[in-house]
This record gives sequence, C-alpha cells and structure tokens, in this order.
Amino acid sequence: MFTVVRVFVDVNLQPLDEDRHLQMLRGRLPTQNFEMFQEQLAVIAGKYSELTTSPFLLSLMIEVYKKDGVIPRHRIELYAKHV
Repeated sequence: MFTVVRVFVDVNLQPLDEDRHLQMLRGRLPTQNFEMFQEQLAVIAGKYSELTTSPFLLSLMIEVYKKDGVIPRHRIELYAKHV
C-alpha cells in the first residue's frame, strides 16, 4: 500500500486594507448585524490592530460573532470560542 503525500505551498496573506475589510464584512454578515459588529470591532482595534487586518482572524471574529453576538476582546478567547 502506498501513501500519497501532497505538496503544500506556503501562502503569505497580506493585511486587509479598508476596502477589503469592509467587503469581507458586508459579504459575510447580515445587514442588521453590520453596525454592531463594527462598533465592537472598533473598540478591539484600538488595542489590537492586527485583529482587524488579518483575513484569518477577521474570519474567526465574524464566525464567533454570528454564533455568540459578541466579539471576544482577546485573541486567546477568540481561538477558544471558535474551537
């Protein structure tokens, strides 16, 4: 029996600019939740700007927000809630 080994390619995700950030939010959040999410995100962004520019972390925040209605204030809480 043979094992197939797949080759993985390293990908470097670039930070989101404001337009891509808004595009991602509008595409993944219901309209009625958009403003509340933005308000919560603004509070967090003041302390942890990388949370708002990382496509991966923003995706996690959106999913947790859709489930819980609140964005965790710390990265470790974000990971714990997403698992």
